[in-house]
Amino acid sequence: MGKMHNLDIGSYKKNMLESTLKNCTFCKTVLMLLVIFGHSVAFWSGDWFTAIQPVFQSNILNCIYEWVNSFHIYAFVLISGYIFAYKMQGGGYSEYRSFLKNKAKRLLIPYVAVAFLWVLPISRYFFRWSAIELVKKYVLCCNPSQLWFLWMLFDVFALSWPLWNILQKFRYGAITVLIFYGIGIVGSELLINIFCIWTAFQYMIFFFIGIQLRRCHVAGKKILIEQIPWWITMFIDLGIFALYMAAAHMNGIIGRTIRTGVLFALHVIGALMAFVILQKVGARINWEDKNPFMVMARNVMTIYLLHQQIIYIIIYWGNGKINPYINVGFNFVLALLGSLSISLLLRTFKMTRWLIGEGS
Repeated sequence: MGKMHNLDIGSYKKNMLESTLKNCTFCKTVLMLLVIFGHSVAFWSGDWFTAIQPVFQSNILNCIYEWVNSFHIYAFVLISGYIFAYKMQGGGYSEYRSFLKNKAKRLLIPYVAVAFLWVLPISRYFFRWSAIELVKKYVLCCNPSQLWFLWMLFDVFALSWPLWNILQKFRYGAITVLIFYGIGIVGSELLINIFCIWTAFQYMIFFFIGIQLRRCHVAGKKILIEQIPWWITMFIDLGIFALYMAAAHMNGIIGRTIRTGVLFALHVIGALMAFVILQKVGARINWEDKNPFMVMARNVMTIYLLHQQIIYIIIYWGNGKINPYINVGFNFVLALLGSLSISLLLRTFKMTRWLIGEGS
């Protein structure tokens, strides 16, 4: 009877691990859709797509943008760390050189192709950057529009492999990624962010959290935030967000220190909140049976790579002509459908599949 009970527990644990891993696809897809939504709203913050100024102002849209922006990419990196830990523990990654080659194929080839064939020409039309600015942004990859994410993620993967033995251990791993985080903040203030390296240093901690989450799940444990009702988690996150917005106008060294600390807490809690809530949603709906969602899931990275410049065009056309809330709807729907259509077209040819990182 005891053996049967142990078998039941083992089977339940295995099913839960498999379900959580499977639902990571659902989580990553929703988070990328939230990125597109965030960019659809970002223009009304006043510091995004600065080629023109918004005719209408909206504090509500600005708050929505700031909140969504506080967790979506951080949660995505957390999930990437979770999957990385699964593959490292299961022997999915066996050799560093082949690992880097695979990540370069998936991340850096799309960077070059999309940057020079899509992002740079359209962005250059709106922003009129000089040749030096273009080299800094897209050749040195200091701030290459939405494509910063590719270099950041590649850097995080490249750093995490040799540090795997340390990152598995909570205490030493936490100290390591906190040091990276501090260096990243200082480096971004004092030095050029070549190949988004200082950004990657700051994102290492979210990758590490994903690794530690996987370790907890393998051990059959759940962290506190997974054990409390989802609405309490969201309430805590919104409370920290309100505190951050209140501290946004604080000046001086003390003010900046407080803002940095609150923002760090907001990113960490927000990333965990998004992971936990989306996992719960994914476990309750049959998302794999919904064909439109699966189409987006298979193309979500290319959608992300292409969406921003479509939003530029829609904003440029609609600014001052239509209500900003209606403009947000146009932005999201047309950017999603437009980038999805292009992605499906690119998938039909072997060469273009290779250019977007989907080739064999």
